[in-house]
Amino acid sequence: MPLQLDIGWVNYAAKDPIYFIKKYPNRTLATHIKVRTIEGSNMSTIIGENNID
Repeated sequence: MPLQLDIGWVNYAAKDPIYFIKKYPNRTLATHIKVRTIEGSNMSTIIGENNID
């Protein structure tokens, strides 16, 4: 079964998205990238213009 990994919710849960990509190889069909933190999401959503790795 394919997976669309939602980086925002993985980050919100304080987990490492790379862990899930490696745990389920060849299943990540798409990646949904957004800013979602416990503190809120009122920071830049442009990749590289915030403090999210």
